[in-house]
Amino acid sequence: WYRESIIGCMFDRNTSPPSGAPGVWRLECPANQGAAIFADDVALLKLEDVDEYEFMASIRLAAVGSVQVRAGYTTSNGSNSEPSSGIYFSLDGSGNWQGECRDASTSTLVTSAVSAVGIASLRFNYDASVPDVEFFVNGTSIGTCTTNLPAATTAGWPVKIQMVDSGNTFPWIDIDGAGYTLRWDTEAR
Repeated sequence: WYRESIIGCMFDRNTSPPSGAPGVWRLECPANQGAAIFADDVALLKLEDVDEYEFMASIRLAAVGSVQVRAGYTTSNGSNSEPSSGIYFSLDGSGNWQGECRDASTSTLVTSAVSAVGIASLRFNYDASVPDVEFFVNGTSIGTCTTNLPAATTAGWPVKIQMVDSGNTFPWIDIDGAGYTLRWDTEAR
C-alpha cells in the first residue's frame, strides 16, 4: 500500500547516516542542480476522501543556506517550483521550521522558533470535521491552521519530501522515516 520513489539528483541509502544507522535514506543535490524528491507514488490523496490525515517524518538537515525544503502533502509534480496547493512543513527566512497550508498558490504560515538544522520529528494532523491542521515539531505543537487548506477535491501526494537548491551549498537531507495514517468514518459514508 506504500511504495516510495526518488526523483531528482541523488538518492543514497545508508550513506553517512547518523551513527551509521541502517534504514536512513539520503537525498542530496550538487550545487545549483535543482530538486531531489522522496515521495509515495502509489496513489494520490483527496482530502474529501478522509476524516483525518496524519503525516509524520523524521529528517535531518546539515545546513539551510540556499535550500528550500517541503515535507508533507503537496500537489507538486516533481519540479523545482512551489506547489499550488498542499499541507506541509517548510523553512522560513531564518532557517526555522514552519507549517504551511496552501491553496491556489496562497499560503497561511504557522511559524516556530525551531531551527531546521539537525534532527527533527515533524508531524501534522488534518481534521476534516473542523477543518484544521495542527503542526508539531519534536512533539510540541507550533500552532493550528484553519485558512488556505487545499480544496477537498485537490489530489496530492500523501508523503513527499522535496529539497530544492538555488545556491552553492551541496545540500542533503537524511530521512529516518516518513509515512501517513488515514482515518474515516465508514458509517457516515
